[in-house]
Amino acid sequence: MLDIKTLTSTLSVSPQIEKMDLKKIADLGFKTIICNRPDGEAEEQPLNGELGMLAERLGMDFIEQPVIAGAICAEDYVEFAQALATATPPVLAFCRTGTRCTTLWVNGTEDLGSREERLNHATQLGFVIKA
Repeated sequence: MLDIKTLTSTLSVSPQIEKMDLKKIADLGFKTIICNRPDGEAEEQPLNGELGMLAERLGMDFIEQPVIAGAICAEDYVEFAQALATATPPVLAFCRTGTRCTTLWVNGTEDLGSREERLNHATQLGFVIKA
């Protein structure tokens, strides 16, 4: 079941997506999917390569930028911002819960004018972002 949360007019986040979700994601108008979850974190999660292949068949771009929960570094923030800058919007980023994607957004972009504004927005959406 999709649980998409809107961060900006061009970026939304969600918990892990499934193969069966891809058609609905395409129907919702998303043009790019960014995966921030490494393969193999959980036994039941679909392989990113399979999701990417199916997304591309539906006309969406698929960008893999796996990051380890609790070990996000400055380079990850830069890479996420670069992916957003080159991606065709609207973009859906996903990880296990959506928190990693949101953390990358809060710390890696200039959206909403300030980190404090991004952090406040993330908190209002129910995310707990560590400093």
